[in-house]
Amino acid sequence: MGHDANGTPRSSGMDRSIRPSSLSPSSSSSSIPKDRSIIGRIKDCFPPLNGKTLLTHYMPASGAVSHALFQNHIFSPNIIHRLFPVGELAVSNVILFNANLGLGFWVYFRPHLSRADRWTRVEFAVFASTIFNFGSLLASVLIKALLPTKTATPIKSLLATSLSFLLLSRAYKYSKFVDKRRVAYSKVNHRLLRSSRMVILRRSMEIPTKPSIDRPRPPLTTPTLLPVAPPTSCHYSTTSK
Repeated sequence: MGHDANGTPRSSGMDRSIRPSSLSPSSSSSSIPKDRSIIGRIKDCFPPLNGKTLLTHYMPASGAVSHALFQNHIFSPNIIHRLFPVGELAVSNVILFNANLGLGFWVYFRPHLSRADRWTRVEFAVFASTIFNFGSLLASVLIKALLPTKTATPIKSLLATSLSFLLLSRAYKYSKFVDKRRVAYSKVNHRLLRSSRMVILRRSMEIPTKPSIDRPRPPLTTPTLLPVAPPTSCHYSTTSK
């Protein structure tokens, strides 16, 4: 540390790099926004209940839960048999129907289908939900056949829940990717349409400053005058014959 001309101490570059803010425990407060963000995400999972959120959020959520329950039913049928010994088949069919219905609502309200007509959205929703649920059913049956016959029920339930989470997460990621591409494509089209409209408007408002180019006119020429002879005077002879 040196001194300047007035005798005041002068800090070096190393001293400048060390500031009290870097030594204060405020840097540990970065975990607070993370906690708040986690709490915010939990709150986003439970929006206020109304007609819109019932169809766009809670119905798809119930469909995802039903999907996980039906996967557990495929791996361990004795769970539903113990809980509902009388209406086991009816309960399993209700769970499968709710899984199809909830995931169908999820597909129906996707942004990439917002410009399609109502029946087209219904067709796509039914098709996607049916293919996804019955494809999951087929995958569960094939994986269950690979397990030993004496596998414990908790292990089967854990495997079924993990498989359901994997399939649902991949479907969620795919739908979000398609929605983002659709939104980006619509933004690009909006910008191009807006720019083209601006160009047309500017061209329509332009005042031509250059004179219009017409066909060249022939130069004006003065008419040529023909030479006229001077008038001849009549002379009468005075001589007598």
